[in-house]
Amino acid sequence: MSCWDECPISTYLNDAVTPTVCSDCPTYCRCEKDTNTTCLECMNSTFFFDRVRNQCLLKCPQSTTYSNASETCLSCSPYCLECDGFTEFDCTECIDGLVQFTLPNNKKICVDRNCDPGNYFDEETANCEACAVECEECDGASNSECLSCSYTH
Repeated sequence: MSCWDECPISTYLNDAVTPTVCSDCPTYCRCEKDTNTTCLECMNSTFFFDRVRNQCLLKCPQSTTYSNASETCLSCSPYCLECDGFTEFDCTECIDGLVQFTLPNNKKICVDRNCDPGNYFDEETANCEACAVECEECDGASNSECLSCSYTH
């Protein structure tokens, strides 16, 4: 084993090759002395250990966030591209086609503000709502907010 009695930190004794050498542990990990299959801990506090992936990470993969309880990166809400929690109100960036909207209670949610014809986007509920019957297209609930009139009324 060359000049060492044991391998340096972040390496393991690789006897699968001849001569036996010290090989690198998985990225940013301290591993068991004779195998690289188990990451024991991260090299420093800049990284966090993902127990499921068995690796140290600087940040979770896209559309996931770290859960201290399970010690792994878990999926964000399906509406989120990035998040800092696991509910639809924890998105920090929305998936394509959606925009972040602040509700009256100051919670943020990803919504599609494009409504089907005959509907408008309601700022209070963050939903598409039907136009007044007199309107074919509208910006709000009342018949005074028609963008075009219905020919049946």
